Amino acid sequence: MKYLGLASVVVLTLSLGMFIPQAGANTNTPKEEALALKLQKQEALALQKEEKQESLAVKRQEALALQKEEKQESLAEKKQEALERKHSGNFVGPNSSGNHVGSNSNSSVPEPGAFLLLGGAFAGLVWWRARQARA
Repeated sequence: MKYLGLASVVVLTLSLGMFIPQAGANTNTPKEEALALKLQKQEALALQKEEKQESLAVKRQEALALQKEEKQESLAEKKQEALERKHSGNFVGPNSSGNHVGSNSNSSVPEPGAFLLLGGAFAGLVWWRARQARA
């Protein structure tokens, strides 16, 4: 009797195990497995494509930022060079004929105050001469 109960439990357990699918057991047909594998490959390719596009977008943004930085540096360098030329006396500008002449050449430009002094002196001489002529 004891063995009969044990045998029935074993038979019942084995018979139930045949009909209940176990976790991780493969119940797919070969066609379904091939389809699942194909879908996995397609998903992996789509994921790789997305990653490539994201990395390209990041690279484009980095390249644009680098170009912008280089332009700013170039502009800053040009401004600095212009300031250095202006302060060093090597400023190049157009003269009356339109040709560029450096300020370190022998041409000189008088200050505006010099014209006032010369004009005042000339007016004083004219006034003095007119007074001497009356007297």
